[in-house]
Amino acid sequence: MNALSTRSRLPEPITYQVVVLADESADWKIAGLSQLTRLAFALDEFLQNERANASATVVVRSKIDISSMQPSPTLPRIAFAPDLSSPPDLILSTRLFFFRDGVKEFCERQARVLTKDVDLADSKFDELDRFVRDIGSSPNKWQYIENQKQIPPIEIAFLSAAGKSQDGLVAKYINRPISRRITRVLLHFPITPNQWTVATSLLALPACFLLADGSYSGIVAGAVCYQVINILDGCDGEISRAKYLESERGRRFDAFCDLVLNLIFVLSLGIGLFRREQTEVRWVYLSEAVLSVSMVAVRLARYARDLLSDATTKLSPQHETVIRTSGARFFGSGFTDWLFQMAKRDVAFFAFAILAVFGRAPWILHCFFAFALGSLILSWKGRAAGDKIDIAVQ
Repeated sequence: MNALSTRSRLPEPITYQVVVLADESADWKIAGLSQLTRLAFALDEFLQNERANASATVVVRSKIDISSMQPSPTLPRIAFAPDLSSPPDLILSTRLFFFRDGVKEFCERQARVLTKDVDLADSKFDELDRFVRDIGSSPNKWQYIENQKQIPPIEIAFLSAAGKSQDGLVAKYINRPISRRITRVLLHFPITPNQWTVATSLLALPACFLLADGSYSGIVAGAVCYQVINILDGCDGEISRAKYLESERGRRFDAFCDLVLNLIFVLSLGIGLFRREQTEVRWVYLSEAVLSVSMVAVRLARYARDLLSDATTKLSPQHETVIRTSGARFFGSGFTDWLFQMAKRDVAFFAFAILAVFGRAPWILHCFFAFALGSLILSWKGRAAGDKIDIAVQ
């Protein structure tokens, strides 16, 4: 197919005509962003999802001077202008707080009441605001903010919807409720998701020394420290989703740090048990740790390489897909899914902390070794069976 025929198949460009009504709420900061800035991000997200070549011309009608609070991001799909070229397709207000992907439904609902004969020159601010206010609010889509007292519950509801679909049971019911409270505080500071990932990763250094000490108290403290790291690790994703800072590079960096921390945990625990035991079994613990790290490294070598690359393609967890497919072939899909739920990072490290408290630290090493060996075998069998293993998808 030549370039000309490809271009002919593209949909016609569309430019939305948008009015933004700004009053004192434009400078209200909610979940880390001013309302005017959040509106710009929410509108840009809507345009990206709506059509590849969609854009918007935006006119800001304001009751106050907003020259010092123009949206900080430069968004190529949005152009601010003094006037619209046609009647507005969408009227927004800085009193609208949009949850992620909430603009589309708002646009559809407003289109039922917004007539094309709206004259911006003749319409007063309050008349235009009626088209926004009369629509009301929609749970987990958007909220119309009457006053600043509504901000705290809106932030809580917003962060409650900021979890990941792949969260395990521990993340849903223990880690996320704690991390959201921490994130609410962090959003008051100019911290980026990658900076928080580095900060939480550094906590692994004292945890590794504690594990390598080999004493009961050291192993318990190290395992609990890793559980705390798991809780804090959820904040970087919550920050990125709250501030529209998601990026493929950030996801790669976070995944790579998680992988390295997992391997360091096992190796440090193996060293600690080797130092604690004074019998021949000490070599079993050290060997288990080294072999576990080696098996995981062999299985995920290509995945780790791609995590460090600067490719623009999105990473797909194909290494997990291969193991799931192979495991379902031998053990059935139900049992395989249950095993994967139990092996999720949040569930595993919570269980490791409990085992450490009850003096069963060697079981942690045995469980990790068994999972590493089983995963490697299933991965090889999946490859031999011809399961798809491409790590990157467009």
